[in-house]
Amino acid sequence: MFTDDSQVHELIRSVWILLALVQILNAVVFVTDGILMGMNDFKFLAIVQTLGLMGLVISLFLQILFLIHFIKCLDEY
Repeated sequence: MFTDDSQVHELIRSVWILLALVQILNAVVFVTDGILMGMNDFKFLAIVQTLGLMGLVISLFLQILFLIHFIKCLDEY
């Protein structure tokens, strides 16, 4: 670690397992991409990436709506 601050160490420990699990998921995705590219199955990759992008856009839209609602609730206080 670059710091001796115990709060920083505690925060890093709390997300370390999540980061490790995400790396495993990323490895599976990259291997699957390579296999599909090797099989020239670009149509499936395009569909999956489009669905992923749509999920991201919907998620961001819902987060923005939640934030707007949260700010309105704060203003009413």
